[in-house]
Amino acid sequence: MRRLVIALIFMIGIMFILTKVAEIQDIVLTLQRGDWRFLSLAVLIEILWIINVGLSFKTIYQILGVKEKLSRLIILATAANFLNIIAPSGGIGGVAVFITEAR
Repeated sequence: MRRLVIALIFMIGIMFILTKVAEIQDIVLTLQRGDWRFLSLAVLIEILWIINVGLSFKTIYQILGVKEKLSRLIILATAANFLNIIAPSGGIGGVAVFITEAR
């Protein structure tokens, strides 16, 4: 059953990408026209932001007495951010990722 759900999610993702090819082409064109220095700076700032969020959650986990690796928390922070963007749940969806992992 779990594999079926994962396959369904991948299929929906592929269908979404295929229906949005024109938008993807516009994004690629915009990135090609952009200054690589500013694009690199934006990627670096985003990476630093994700690491900062992971460190924040590591501090919270330590206060609560939960031991977790920073690399795992960075992945969780990225997943929570993605979930908060995709699902309009007021940030609760992202918090659920951390609560589930803390168990």
